Amino acid sequence: MNTLEKTIAVGALLVLIALPVLLIIIPKLHALPILLPLSIFAFIANAALLFVVFKDVFARPFASPAKRYLWVLLIFFFPPAILVYLPLHGFRTR
Repeated sequence: MNTLEKTIAVGALLVLIALPVLLIIIPKLHALPILLPLSIFAFIANAALLFVVFKDVFARPFASPAKRYLWVLLIFFFPPAILVYLPLHGFRTR
């Protein structure tokens, strides 16, 4: 991953972690005029994160193709696997 992709990944993770916390702490955010833009922003951040991570998975050389597709399936069906993938592979040079 280059610096821009790392920044997008970390920023998106911060947004996806901070949003539920803010919704719990600040009940005023439950109003639709505030919640809708926050949800759209979180959706865009999540889409950017998935794009960056899948791009990295397919661009990175793995020992076997099976390992690559295992990561794809894990990330696709269990998105918190991104939290494991990024430190193990994503933030390292290709």
